[in-house]
Amino acid sequence: MKSRLVAALLAGLLAVVGGVLLIGYVSRADERAMAGMATQTVLVVTAPLPEGATSDELARAVEPRRLPAVAVAPGSATSLEQLEDRVTTTALQPGEQLLTSRLVDPATAAAAQGVAVPPGLQKVSVELEGQRVVGGEVAAGDLVGVFVSAKDDDFNYTRLVLQKVLVLAVRGGAASSGDDNGGDADPSSTLVVTLAVDAAGAQKVVFGAEHGSVWLSAESDDTPTSSLPVLTQKELFS
Repeated sequence: MKSRLVAALLAGLLAVVGGVLLIGYVSRADERAMAGMATQTVLVVTAPLPEGATSDELARAVEPRRLPAVAVAPGSATSLEQLEDRVTTTALQPGEQLLTSRLVDPATAAAAQGVAVPPGLQKVSVELEGQRVVGGEVAAGDLVGVFVSAKDDDFNYTRLVLQKVLVLAVRGGAASSGDDNGGDADPSSTLVVTLAVDAAGAQKVVFGAEHGSVWLSAESDDTPTSSLPVLTQKELFS
């Protein structure tokens, strides 16, 4: 009986020791896994942050973490200095890497909120690549011309369908004219442009986005109004 009790106690002790060793082994697994690969320290969000969070709020809700270089997202922030005088353009959740593309200066963030829609008009938004929005330089308060291209079985068509359209807001790679991320806007980035138009203008924008493509041109109060015919391949090369 005594030998069985001793055996049971030894088995229990071995189980405890084995558990401690296993916990230690697992706790060092990440370090061993990263020992043979390149790593990089980036800032990771540790607490929920709302859109428009200030640099002080950011500093309290992020921490540096060493990650395998292959797991680091392009454009991840690497130091608190990159957060100075910046606000977030979107809400952030714990666990995600803090991207510099989601940080802008407060003036740019305010411009991204847009301007009020004039009485009698309505808002319509269209998602466009940067090169379709004057290289991403269009900002809230600007005036633009709207070109729509479409095609049928025989021809491709393009026409300037609207002019001097007020831009209410721009969200995405460029929120305002000027420099919002330390350089020119990426022409390949996607922007959501909100326009102030009447019902007929909204129809044209929606039709172009649904069944063809839309391009915007920069205009001003002095831009002459044009009444151009529909352009096809025949007229283009005539």
